[in-house]
Amino acid sequence: MERIVVKKPSENVLKTYYTAWIAGKTNNEIAKEIFKQCQDRFISPKEVSNYIKKNLPAFHSFCRSKTISDTRKSLSETGEALRIELTPERRADLLRYVSKGKSLEKAADMINVPLLTITEIWFIEDDTLQWELKTIKDKQDIKILEALEKRALGYDLHVAEINDIAEETEKGFKKGTHIKKTKKHVPGSVQAQEFYLINQCGWSNMPSGSNSEEEQTEYDIREKLYEE
Repeated sequence: MERIVVKKPSENVLKTYYTAWIAGKTNNEIAKEIFKQCQDRFISPKEVSNYIKKNLPAFHSFCRSKTISDTRKSLSETGEALRIELTPERRADLLRYVSKGKSLEKAADMINVPLLTITEIWFIEDDTLQWELKTIKDKQDIKILEALEKRALGYDLHVAEINDIAEETEKGFKKGTHIKKTKKHVPGSVQAQEFYLINQCGWSNMPSGSNSEEEQTEYDIREKLYEE
């Protein structure tokens, strides 16, 4: 099979993409903008769209490095963060990444937007964004805490066993399936119990040795957990 070699996007194409991207234009609008500026290279906006998809890492890398340098320039010249349009798509992506456990800084990297732009411009212009990010992170933390608690206490798992069967009838054998639903108990995990108690109740890994009544009670309970 012949290997397809994709040429690195030219500086002109990358800059045109960046200018349209930072203004918050859609993918189709970006493709049209590049086609308008570089008609000598592309046949149609559709060809530009396919070209962008094939070279997306190069475009993202350029945008990330360019926003960093432009942020430094903006801070030195005006003392303000780099202005990037807060589109509904960027807002949704930011909320989605934070909901999956990413820090705000990491989520900013993933959408190629400087953290300063989010904290000093987006948070001010969209006064609900910061609270939504906090709320969605808290909800994610609660989900994880509930999952840890469930694993620590144990839970019932419903299992469906499907078996092929063949019944003998007057007309011969009739094939089918038999579904048997059972319930399996998954016992609590001592490791999950220990992790929960340390992080939620402030227990230490080992008693400090002062032999206080509180520490002795903790030690006795931990010993019981390990025995079980």
